[in-house]
Amino acid sequence: MPLAAGVAGGEVILAVAVLSILLTAPLGAIGMTAPLGAIGIKIVGERVLAEGRKPGYSFKELRKNLGLPRVGERIVNRDQGTAWKVIEEKETWVGNNRPDTKPVPAIFLRLWLLQEGQAPGTGRTEVYQFTPSSMPFGNKWEVVYD
Repeated sequence: MPLAAGVAGGEVILAVAVLSILLTAPLGAIGMTAPLGAIGIKIVGERVLAEGRKPGYSFKELRKNLGLPRVGERIVNRDQGTAWKVIEEKETWVGNNRPDTKPVPAIFLRLWLLQEGQAPGTGRTEVYQFTPSSMPFGNKWEVVYD
């Protein structure tokens, strides 16, 4: 297209395109493109593909420190004895409404109350926010494994 449109350097663009096809086609034919691409992304992905400034915090660290459950796990409220299921989680930063405060990492969990005879996707849900200053999840909740 650039060559046909008369774009300056169209010959160079065409040459690079043909060369890239010649180099990658044999790898694709033997099924090596996907593994090599996956390895390349794993090695340099975060450094090259990061948008803007890297946060100095890992949500994995927050999840581990508070002992948070994963989506799909069933949990029981220790005080009430009610059974819930984690149906959604969201990682975000909160508390940056004022210019003099720094945002803090937070994980929001949406829980669905499990009740007998209730159709999936219906019924009561609640959302809880967990930040580094929150008490550990296990103080109020217990993960139930089948």
